[in-house]
Parts: sequence; structure tokens; C-alpha cells
Amino acid sequence: MVFCIPQYLAPLLVLGFTVERYIAICHPFAKARYCTVRRAAMVVVSLFVFCVLISTLQAYFWTYDEDRQICNHRPELQTGNFIELWTWLTELLLFGVAPLAALFFNILVIREIRSLTSGGPAHTGMSGGSQASTVTLLCVSFYLICTWLPYTIVYSLYKQFPIGDFSMASDAVKNDPTWQRHFLYNTIRVILIEITLSNSACYFFIYYATGKHFRDSVHDLLCPTKCVQENNRGHHAKQYMAVSKSNHYNGTLVTCV
Repeated sequence: MVFCIPQYLAPLLVLGFTVERYIAICHPFAKARYCTVRRAAMVVVSLFVFCVLISTLQAYFWTYDEDRQICNHRPELQTGNFIELWTWLTELLLFGVAPLAALFFNILVIREIRSLTSGGPAHTGMSGGSQASTVTLLCVSFYLICTWLPYTIVYSLYKQFPIGDFSMASDAVKNDPTWQRHFLYNTIRVILIEITLSNSACYFFIYYATGKHFRDSVHDLLCPTKCVQENNRGHHAKQYMAVSKSNHYNGTLVTCV
């Protein structure tokens, strides 16, 4: 249950902030009403509560099998289709529909930015910080879509590749089609899990490459204070030298910058 909450929350947060960016870019007159800090906090809290509620059923679905020493679905639920239907509903909704919805809003944002840019600098209506945050959000959204959608499809097919008979000998397992299909499925699933988990780690590099404020904060955090002070001192000295060069031009004192 605890493991599912952040997994469910990540695509919903990306979708929420993508919609916020869509409103700010495509409907600027509604930005002051909907794109506020208070409303953003309410959305985050609501999404968190929603993820907690849908994660509680996962705590009921799974149990520990002491004989096989693995986690498996409860025996009373393995005969029905409720777990399969619930998995298809939640996984495709959170990791399929939500990323595709974010992709849809991203396409609308990109089209609007292109139309504004084609009108010239006077028609853009966006500051440098707004453009940078838009680029960052677009990169995060597209990366989430590329990493989550394949795993969502594979995870939803779990019931189609069941585990074979545990009473079989090792030699029989190698020739059993049920076990071999499950092993192939599990290999693909593990590979996709590693690719999917990379989105949390690679977000740092996306923020660093596209966000100037994030990049400056990383430099301030990782660079020694002495180096930062020396760089600032050298920068101020160059500025002083640039404005201190004065000459007389036609009897008038001018400053060369």
C-alpha cells in the first residue's frame, strides 16, 4: 500500500501541473483565477487523498504465502475476476489515461507556443522564466509517458502469464510451456521496471538541463563557498573596471562601459 501511493501520485501530479501550464499558456485571462498557490495546494492534497484511498485495496489483495515464501493474492480472490478488473481500471487510468491526457495538453501547449512565436517577440506574452518552466514541464511529461506506458501494459497482462505448478521437478519446469511463458513475461517485466524507475532519477538531469534556477541552486549547493565568493569578487572587479574608464570627448567627461 505504501509503495503504491507515490507510484500513483507521480503521474497525477504531472498531469495536474500540465493542466496548470495549459491554462497559463492557452487561457491567460483565466490564469489569475485558477493558477494560484492556494489552488495548487488544494489539488495536491486532493490527489494525495485519492491515491491513499485507491491504495488501501492493494493491502487487502496481497498476502504472504508462508509455504512458498512469496507474496501472492489471497486465495479467496484468485478464483474471481475482481483483481484483474480492478488492476486494469486503476493501472490504465493512472498510468495510461493520465499520461495520454498530459500528452494531449502538451500538444495544445506546443501548438499555442508555436502560434505565439510565429507572431514575433511582441506576441509571445511570456517571460524567460515562464518559457523555461514550460520547457521543463514538457520534458518531464514526455519522459513520464515514455517510461510508464510500456510497463502499464505489461503489468496489466499479469493474469495472462500465471505461475506454473510448484510440485514439478526442475527438468520438467524447463520443458513446461506455462513456466516458460511466465519466465519470459517476468524477464520483460523486470527490464521495464528498471526503465520505469529511471524517471525519478533522471528528473534531476531534466531539471538541471532545462531549469536555470534549479541549475544555479545546484551550483550554490555543491560548489565551495570560497570559489563562489572569488567568482563574485572577480565579477564585481570587472564591472568596476568597466565603469571607471573615463575620457574627455569634445570637452565633456564621458564614461566608457
